[in-house]
Amino acid sequence: MRITGGIYGGRKLAEFEGIGVRPTSDMLKEGLFNSIGDEIVGKSFLDMFAGTGAVGIDAFSRGASRAVLCDNSRESVKLIQKNLAALKINDGMETVFCDAIKYVSQSTEKFDYIFIDPPYAAGAGLAAVNAASGILNDGGTIIYEDEKDYEPEVDGLALVKKKRYGRAHLYFFKRKRAACVFAGTFDPVTNGHIRIIKECLNRFEKVIVTIGENADKNPLFDIAEREKFLRAALKGESRVKIVRYSDYTEEYYDFLIKEGAYYYVRGIRNSADAAYESVYEKQNLKLYPLIKTEYVKAEKEYKNVSASEVRKRLTEGKSVKGLVPDEAFELITAAMRDKR
Repeated sequence: MRITGGIYGGRKLAEFEGIGVRPTSDMLKEGLFNSIGDEIVGKSFLDMFAGTGAVGIDAFSRGASRAVLCDNSRESVKLIQKNLAALKINDGMETVFCDAIKYVSQSTEKFDYIFIDPPYAAGAGLAAVNAASGILNDGGTIIYEDEKDYEPEVDGLALVKKKRYGRAHLYFFKRKRAACVFAGTFDPVTNGHIRIIKECLNRFEKVIVTIGENADKNPLFDIAEREKFLRAALKGESRVKIVRYSDYTEEYYDFLIKEGAYYYVRGIRNSADAAYESVYEKQNLKLYPLIKTEYVKAEKEYKNVSASEVRKRLTEGKSVKGLVPDEAFELITAAMRDKR
């Protein structure tokens, strides 16, 4: 077992003999820190189930300003201290002999990164994630390792990424933010739009869907129809607020600030979309300096789903089943029949 990068990269670490303890593999550590990249520099790091201390030591080696290694095993704490002594690390790292959940429940210190890799058989994983969320800094990340491949849900946290390394799966959580806005003409709403809104609901507590009125686009459906389609597709989503741009009785920027929507979400299907959106991101930043642009990348099955393709098929008399939400399909089809 070795340190995979940073100033101590390549140095070997002492480890437990036998198979009673499952150390984090070098492959997983490399994958984990490659995923974080230089963002670890100057940040604080907590390893709640430290074992040999390998993950926390790697974080410190790669530039973390402080690393706390917690474990409820005296043998683990002794081994961590042995590894730190061998590396002559005297400052910036701390070992804690304590139950992990008890530690985070009592800690007054907050962290930018919290790594959680409990024994798979213990069943303490999501309870530890939930407890750790209380000491996560704003913008911080909880990284949870589990052998199961699933979509874990924790109140107040958004699952923003997951990766697999052999038997292990890493789940990256961030604290959900208050609100975002997702604007478009929605002419008509597509499954691609709904996928973006669903992802927004994973990242934010509230999503404001704004229906635009752009005379240059010469929409196929009027705004009342487009709103009806959206409401049908999002029926039951209590955290979604659907508004028309013309509904605003105040400046758009002031409305977003009042709603706590500091994020403007855009969908990205390909490199052309990315180039187009980057231009508008710079313009929006000048107009609305407190609003950040956040991107949602299209999954493979949605890369070719666009409102323009749906309109083309509708005008050609073709079915749009599978391209638009099932809940809105009949409404869209009926509205198109009335136009012929």
